Amino acid sequence: MSTIRLDTFMELMEIPRGDFLKIDAQGADLAVVRSAGSRLEDIDSITLEVAITPVQLYEGATSKEPVILFL
Repeated sequence: MSTIRLDTFMELMEIPRGDFLKIDAQGADLAVVRSAGSRLEDIDSITLEVAITPVQLYEGATSKEPVILFL
């Protein structure tokens, strides 16, 4: 299975703006947000999962603090 960056997808599909982006990427949610690149400013609202417990549900999942710092 191949993947592409979110900003690339938005360009290919000619999506000028996004009202709402929901991400459920099994612990890779921040990577998806980062893949929006400069198009992040074209997305009005984002919902994603972050780990707030000491034990991660998914290997490599991002905790709350790095997500908040990035956004």
